Order: sequence, then structure tokens, then C-alpha cells
Amino acid sequence: MRYLLAVAQIGPSSPLVPSASTFLVFVLTFGALAVALRTVSWMVAVQLDRLVLGVTYVVGVLGYALTGDLALIFAPPTATLGWMLVGRYVGDSPRTPRQSGGDGPVRQPRGGDGNDTGLEADQLDTEPPGHDFSDVGGMDELTDTLHDRVIDPLTRRDVYDNYGIGAVNGVLFYGPPGCGKTFVASALAAETGYNYVEVSPTDVTSKYVGEAADNVATVFEAARESEPCLVFIDEIDAIASDRSGRMAVSEQQMVNQLLTELESQHDSEIVVFAATNYLEDVDDAILRSGRFDERIEVPPPDRQARLEILRLELADAPVSETLSLEAIADATAGYASSDVSLLATVAIRHAIADESPVEQSHLQQAVDETDTSIPNWLDRYEDRFDEDLGRWSSDDPVAFDDLAGMDDLVAELERRVLQPVRYRDGYERYDVDPVDGALLYGPPDAGKSSLARSIAAELGRPIVEVSPDRFHRESVDDPADRVAELVEDARSTAPSVLVLDDVDELAPESGGSRATARVAARLESLLPTLEEDVFVVATARAIERVDVDVLHAGAFDERLEVPPPTGETRVAILTDGLPDRFVAETVYGDAVAEATDGFSIRDVRYLAGRVARDALREETRITTDGIVETADEIEATLEEWRGSRTGGLTPEAVPDGSGRGR
Repeated sequence: MRYLLAVAQIGPSSPLVPSASTFLVFVLTFGALAVALRTVSWMVAVQLDRLVLGVTYVVGVLGYALTGDLALIFAPPTATLGWMLVGRYVGDSPRTPRQSGGDGPVRQPRGGDGNDTGLEADQLDTEPPGHDFSDVGGMDELTDTLHDRVIDPLTRRDVYDNYGIGAVNGVLFYGPPGCGKTFVASALAAETGYNYVEVSPTDVTSKYVGEAADNVATVFEAARESEPCLVFIDEIDAIASDRSGRMAVSEQQMVNQLLTELESQHDSEIVVFAATNYLEDVDDAILRSGRFDERIEVPPPDRQARLEILRLELADAPVSETLSLEAIADATAGYASSDVSLLATVAIRHAIADESPVEQSHLQQAVDETDTSIPNWLDRYEDRFDEDLGRWSSDDPVAFDDLAGMDDLVAELERRVLQPVRYRDGYERYDVDPVDGALLYGPPDAGKSSLARSIAAELGRPIVEVSPDRFHRESVDDPADRVAELVEDARSTAPSVLVLDDVDELAPESGGSRATARVAARLESLLPTLEEDVFVVATARAIERVDVDVLHAGAFDERLEVPPPTGETRVAILTDGLPDRFVAETVYGDAVAEATDGFSIRDVRYLAGRVARDALREETRITTDGIVETADEIEATLEEWRGSRTGGLTPEAVPDGSGRGR
């Protein structure tokens, strides 16, 4: 540098000053060297390429100052463009290697030298997991389904090929987070003896054009080298989300590469599993690819599943002989599988602190300290938890007198529905048509289903339920045929009550899929044939959401709105759900009603459970301030529901209990 400064002081006319062409050769040489160094990872790691590139600017500026040749001004930026272009394809500055979650191996970047986010096939862990279905607690229905639809075809390919039925190529799990999708997929790999590759969005996504697609190709390269192999793509909606054409170039390349890989595995022993919380979040092209032959819902654990999870989690811990896991299973209704596992861990820690076996008090303390991580999902699975969450099941409907805070609705139902049914002869004597059915409409979790079943209790009749949830529980292949069977059941057990729960989903006005259209057609033809001893009660979010032909099939003589619970109703439900011995002498109903504005019935019951547990844990009374403070922390499900049939917010914009609009 001192030499260059000395040359600058000498002046351009001095014989010691190199010519412009000499300076240009120096600039181009150093620029080419910087570009070359850009392709060598360890030199990039120490930023030697940047240093050499900087030298080109120093020489270029100095040469221009001494010779006045403009070419020396433009040569360094030209070299920089070449350097950047090469860097776009080989990566960028060094990055710290990522470590996979859990106990998985450390994933080294491509080349093993820490210079980019690429994957190498030989650095992906493909070993089978160390657990199988015996470690999956309480998911018997799910594992049986997987045995029939996945494991048997995979382990007896020759038999299925002889019958012209190929083995399953892909399975898409969907459902709430923390309910075992990943664990079940890895256990299935062990059941089939397949190797296992698990990837998440952080493993494959990249901000560099082309690299994410390369990472996807690398994953399937590793799978091909490890056949037979199960590839599990967690959170596939984050890799291939439904963005309606608003993808960046790198994202579109990644999705295209994934589609190519999914469609090119027909002759290989590779089965692809993927998981998402919501099916509708996955790119339509992925769903249409034909690679996910099976789509299986993984719901929150029911009571038996929670009981099995507790037994598994406590199997290696010393426990008291008087331990009652059944009571804890009842207390954890609505918990995700991971929540139940966490509860067991918390109980064990309390036992360790007390230097004793796990006692009932430790488990109860853990119940008080934990809560469900999926509160916004529970409305979607309300029938799964009817008994557990204090809701009234179709097997044991509740009489009107036991419905807290619904006096006005009950009185209207008595006048418009029950009296015409009970005094049918009197109506007919005056040539007034009696009531053969009713449609209850309104927002979700406002009490429609409970009221429908309570009508059966008041009439003293058995219930035959038709609902989308029932079809799901029974794994119905042809819903239209099942509708015909259930209607016939109602006819054969008459006098009975036929409950069409969520009739706007059974027979939507929009028409829906071909299977849904067949259900609507079957209801349209069967409902008018029912005799007077089969009373029909349907529920829907809005009248206009129901297929017109079904709506006018002669089964819905009365249509009653079940609005969001009023302040008085919310206070009554909350009071009914609180233990009297913990409630302060004075609780101000007006303040509670204001704090719970927009709450659904389930929201109010959730609030009651939270404040009761807090009072028990802190050994305090339940006060108005405590209720209001806790209510402020809960998101109101019906906060934006306004008006009746068509007023205010449309029903489609109201969350369905999972936090999503319908």
C-alpha cells in the first residue's frame, strides 16, 4: 500500500507509473481470482474472496487517478457482478449447522463445511425409529385403520398386485397439533420394517433460488438409497401451502419438485406420509397429485386413549397402589396427546421433589397446573367429548329444566314445538296442521344440539342421530346409504326423534361434492315419507345454508333461531359450572355478563373450569375481579356474530371452533 501511495505522489508522467493497460490487467486478474475463490467453500468461510474483490477496487481507483482511463472505473463493478452471479448458485456466507429437533442427528450443511443450507443425502438419518404401535397409547381405532389400509398392502404387495390393487403410496394425516401424527407415522415405519426419513419445513426451505427444490430432491434421493423407506413430511402446508398463485419463484420451484418426486415413485418401495393441521391449507396441486391415496384424521384422544397414554407414561415410574388414573382421564377431557404426556411428566417431578411414589395428589396437582393446548379445536370435536366435557350426549339427553340459562328458548320450544306434538288431536280437530319437525339455526355452540336432544327427552322418545361426525366415527364409505339406514332405524323404533345435526353440512345449499349431493337427494326423497310418529329436529348455522329442496321436504314446520347466549344466560351457565364452596358471597352478574360478551357456551364453561382450578390451586375465593380478569384472557368465539338470519356478519365468517371460518 505504501508503494502505491508513493507512486501516486510521483505523478502520472513518471516512468515509475504503470500504464493503463497494466492497471486493467491487474483489476481483471484480481476480479477473476475473486470469482474463482467464490466457488471454494473454505475460502468463502474466511471471506478471502471478498478481500480479493476489494483489492480490485483499490487498484481500479488508483489506476484511474494516475492514468485517467475510464475502463478502470467500470472494471471492478463488472467483476463484482460476476462474483454475485456465481454466489447466487453456490450459496452465500457461512452459516451455523442446524440441529434437528428432539434426539435426531445433527444435520450438516451440504459438503459438510458449513457454507450453505443445502442437504446431502448421506447425512439424512434413515434408520427405523425405536418405537412401534405398542408404544402408541389408546389409538386403537387409528392403528386398526392403518393396519387395514396401509400396513397390510405394504407387507403383502404380491397379494394386492394379484388382485390388481396396488399398495398405498401416500397417506396424509390431518388434525390438531400435538395429537400424535408424527409419532404414529414413525411407529408405522417400525411396524412395516421400512427405513424412515423425516423432514420439516426448516430442513428444505431456503431463501436462495433453486436450493429448496434441490433439498426436496435430496430427501427423495436418500429415500431411494434406503428402500424400502417411509418419507414423512411434517407440516406439509408450510412447504406446499395453498397461496392461490402468490408463491415466490423459489417456493414454486420447491412445490414443482415435490410434485415431480411424488409422481415418480410408482415403481419404488417408497411410501410418503405427510401431516398438516388443516387440509384446506395444502396446495391443491399436492392434493390432486394422486400420491396421497389415504387421508386420515388424527383427533384429540378420547377418554380411553388418555387413560392408555397415562399408563404408558407412568409405566417406568414408581406409583402408589391406590392410584386412580380413571379420574385423571376424566379431568383431562379435551387435552391433546402431548398435553397428557406433559401432565404425567409434571406429576413425576412432584413425586421426585417429595421423594415418594407418584400419588393421586401429584397427578391432581399436575391437572391444576396444566391445560389443553388446543382450546380452539374442541368445538370441532364436541361429540367426541360430549360426556367428558359435561355436554349432553345423544344417549343421555337432558331435560329442559336442567338447561341452565335457556328459559326463554325452552318456553318458545314448549309453545311452538312440544305442545303441537303432545296435543296433536286437538290441532287436527280444528284443521290446523300439527308440527312434524323443527329446524334450530344459529351460531356454533349456542346450544342447538343440546336443545334438539332435550326435545327427545321431553317427549320421552329415543334419538336416532344423523350427522357428519357420526359418519366420520363410523368410517362410512357411502354416506347416502347410511342416511337411508338411519332413517329406517328411526322408522322402526318409532315413536322416535330423528336428529339431523349440522344439516347445512349434510345437505349444503352450495351442493358440495358428489357424495354430499347424494346425501341431499336421499334426504329430499326420504323425509316426506316419514309418519307422524317420527319427529325430525335439524340444526344449522343459517337457514340459507341448507339445500332448498331438503328445507322444503315437509319436515321443518317450525324454524327457531338459537342466538348467541345472552348475558343472563352466560351468567347462569357460569354459576352452574362453579363449585359453590369456592365462590365469594357476592359476584356481580352485570360485570361478568359484560366481560363474557361474545362468549359461546363452551367459552363460558371453559372460563368456569379455569377460575375453579385457579381458586383451588391458590386456595382463594372466586371473585368478580378474578372471573373478569380470566375472561379477558380468553378469545370470544362469537365476538363478531351479530343479528339473526342475515344481519351483521355472515355465518361463513364465524369460526367453527378450530379458529377457522366456514
